[in-house]
Amino acid sequence: MKYLLIAVLVLSPLGVSLDAVAEQKILFCSEGYRSTESFAESRCLTACTIDCDLKGLLSNGWKIDTNMPKRITPPSNDVLELMYCECTGTQYVLSKSDNKEAGDTNINVELLKKEIELLKKENGMLQKENDALKTKGKNKKK
Repeated sequence: MKYLLIAVLVLSPLGVSLDAVAEQKILFCSEGYRSTESFAESRCLTACTIDCDLKGLLSNGWKIDTNMPKRITPPSNDVLELMYCECTGTQYVLSKSDNKEAGDTNINVELLKKEIELLKKENGMLQKENDALKTKGKNKKK
């Protein structure tokens, strides 16, 4: 029997691109627990038995970026209890792409094309200036 715990954290996107990530979630799915003291075992079992809706998120357009085994201490009001209980499971980092309208993407593509053209022109001018300076430097040495 699997014991599941969910801990969701919504993060802001770190960068901007045409295919920017709108949201990220960190999801912990508990598969069991470890308790070092018998008095904390029932509370540990309860704390580590929360439904993890990974399949539901995946069916709603979320994708798994990374996953790794992890152990966490479940939240508790009793400080002593925290020392004796640990949930074991898998932590998933999920992301969902931003659904931009096609018009927005086309505008961005056009702006990027214009920027590339300007950068090419600037690069050409800098190369000419560099060549002129090299020629001027050679003439001074003579």
